[in-house]
Amino acid sequence: MKDSVYVVRSVPYWVAPPEPHETFRDIEWGVMEVLSDNTLRFVRKPPNKRDLEKLIQHLESQC
Repeated sequence: MKDSVYVVRSVPYWVAPPEPHETFRDIEWGVMEVLSDNTLRFVRKPPNKRDLEKLIQHLESQC
């Protein structure tokens, strides 16, 4: 019997990268899920607010 696939990790991920006139705060975000079978799945749902803010702050500090 095959084991069920489950979410190992979930991280904020953009639906599309920002255009030159957009900031990371302007774009639509979703969630990239890392699954137990080593595949990725993008889910169009709001990410955890704290995780998203941490990621945006990191990305802004790299620009």
